[in-house]
Amino acid sequence: MIVKSLTPKYKVLMQNRPKKLWIGGDMVQLEKTQDALTLKGHDVRFEDRTDNEIDADIVHLFNFSMRWTYQQYLNAKKQNKKIVCSMIYHATDRFVGWLEQQQMLNGMDALIFQTEGEMERVQKNCNLDLDKCWVIPNGIDKWWFDPIKTVKQEIVLTVGRIEPFKNQLTLAKVCREMKVPLICVGEVTDASYAKNIIAQGGIILPPMTHEELKPLYAICKIFAIISDNETWSLVADEAGSQSANIIMTEGCERKDIPNVFKVPPHDELQIRFAIQKAMELQPNDTFRERLRANTWDKVATKIERVYENISSC
Repeated sequence: MIVKSLTPKYKVLMQNRPKKLWIGGDMVQLEKTQDALTLKGHDVRFEDRTDNEIDADIVHLFNFSMRWTYQQYLNAKKQNKKIVCSMIYHATDRFVGWLEQQQMLNGMDALIFQTEGEMERVQKNCNLDLDKCWVIPNGIDKWWFDPIKTVKQEIVLTVGRIEPFKNQLTLAKVCREMKVPLICVGEVTDASYAKNIIAQGGIILPPMTHEELKPLYAICKIFAIISDNETWSLVADEAGSQSANIIMTEGCERKDIPNVFKVPPHDELQIRFAIQKAMELQPNDTFRERLRANTWDKVATKIERVYENISSC
């Protein structure tokens, strides 16, 4: 007897910026999603071009606010493809104008957000059809929860490119005033900015693999990521898997996670207050346990439902 799969198999083209530019959380998110969907039997491939002939049922874009995404959107729209976008939304018109963003929102078939807060940020700038919107947090690999012997220390850790947009310098100034060690891990893209962070007492370490980062996440009591325009990122989940308390730019928080402190990125007083409060708390084991349940396989199952929904329209 032949048993048919209950879920149709889709041919999907995933698109984002060229991989050769630099590695970031968006590429990890894309690759993990691609792998999990492929394991479920779907035909999923990646291509970064903006003028290609598309041999797929669905085009799945990543990074809504970027210029390359707008070009990829126009190409997919011209070829009458179903379009899904994992938003990774930055509330700025620096790369894509507001009118073009509204055009994309109107023309896409489904929009995937990490958090409700991210969705609300879009609504502050554009009109949003809520019937197109899905909230699907990232998954996380099970090995993050393998035991590691360490003791939490009063350290603030941040992970990301070392540049003004990421706002590590404000964090360094506050940490210096509070006499709290700050460790910054990431690629230095602005050398003079990095020197200013070091002058404020910040320690800068080069980019690390996930395996190298895990012990740092495990010892830090606080993980902070206060970019000028932040999204809920994979590094926040990675730190959360090690029970870190999180300080993050306001407007992208997950409402289901306790002990996440929201701050304006340049408000030193509020950042100081958040660090003080986060230091007083016990490790965030509730966050850790909620993350543990969200595997990439479960994320893929939810995305399958998105594909099924737009394919039946």
